[in-house]
Amino acid sequence: MGVCDRAAERISAYTGLEPQRELPTPEWIGRGEWIDLNVDALAPAMDATLRRSGDSLGPLGGLAGGVAGAVAGAEVGAMTGLLAHRVMGQVEPGLLRDDDPAMRMVLVAPNLTIGAEAMEVDPADFVRWVTVHELTHAVQFTAVPWLKPEIERLVRELMGSLEVRLDVKALLRMPRPADLASLIAFVRSGDLLSAVAGEEGRERLEAVQALMSLVEGHAEHVMDAVGGELVGDLAKLRGAMDERRALRSSMVQAFLGRILGLDAKLRQYGDGKAFCDAVVVAGGPDALHRAFAGPDLAPSLAELGDPAGWLARTA
Repeated sequence: MGVCDRAAERISAYTGLEPQRELPTPEWIGRGEWIDLNVDALAPAMDATLRRSGDSLGPLGGLAGGVAGAVAGAEVGAMTGLLAHRVMGQVEPGLLRDDDPAMRMVLVAPNLTIGAEAMEVDPADFVRWVTVHELTHAVQFTAVPWLKPEIERLVRELMGSLEVRLDVKALLRMPRPADLASLIAFVRSGDLLSAVAGEEGRERLEAVQALMSLVEGHAEHVMDAVGGELVGDLAKLRGAMDERRALRSSMVQAFLGRILGLDAKLRQYGDGKAFCDAVVVAGGPDALHRAFAGPDLAPSLAELGDPAGWLARTA
């Protein structure tokens, strides 16, 4: 039995989540291919967010909407360029896609090599450890039928509530689009494009953040819980990773956080792991499995900081 098969078996045994279809095979890719994958995955979120920009941006109409699209494109370019050097692996389940593409699991080869060297850990152990994390995501999305539709519903509702705003005065200072490097730097330095969600939108944003924090925190928890059976020095790996934390935000969440100006305010995925750790200490892995029994049983953003309260509510 290969490493991935053994890892998937241990993940299912520990979490109680049984995949209902075949898990994706890990693919080794470079940074360029990772960028292509995520720009393609992010396109539906961008389109939906900017679709109403012509109306919300006032008399400039279609022209302003086109500029907003160009600015958002520069935002995406800046984000992908940054994340492409930090993300170790990713599961792409095809969120917000009408064509329902096959799930992919990718490992970014140069980042794993550089990461292992920088953290001074065994490269093979590091790859196995990251693989457990990504396989947990694959198990989540193949074993929990409501998970993908619920994330898509929340994100679509959030994007539908946004009011897109463009700083027209700042446009006078914007570099020519042909000067891509200057354009990206200009966009990153100011709030040229922003979005206002309102109270209802912010509630939806919190719901998205809570669910994605559960998904990510659960994978972090599982990586530690079963990783010891697959890697050598688990404690060293965890300590090194915490010191040199890799960015794991999904591109959809990164885009929404950036245009809403809420990057610093969004809960970190560490909250999700702390929640999962505390639930397992109090009630064991079976108690944590309840979080995936239905969308109404998943913890809210407030409950991520109150695992005892969540346990009481779902008992």
